[in-house]
Amino acid sequence: YGDASGGGSFLIMEHLELRGSANPAEFGRAMAQLHLAEPSSEPARAGKFGFDVENTIGGTSQPNGWLDDWPEFFRTRRIGHQIRLTGSDEL
Repeated sequence: YGDASGGGSFLIMEHLELRGSANPAEFGRAMAQLHLAEPSSEPARAGKFGFDVENTIGGTSQPNGWLDDWPEFFRTRRIGHQIRLTGSDEL
């Protein structure tokens, strides 16, 4: 991930051949392997939830500051942030 010199951001991901029938056993093994990976960020290795940089979903900002537990992260950084953006006191 990073910022492009001409503006905007980018994310580079692995290419996946998504054709033909899926193999559920192979998918399960790949997901298990993914979840065994050691996080590169120190806060993540310490069991915190978040990300090192803020990002966006389309044109909407998405804060990613580190928090100690998943429910608090999701409530504050995802759902709470979206509710605050509406400017409504009724939500």
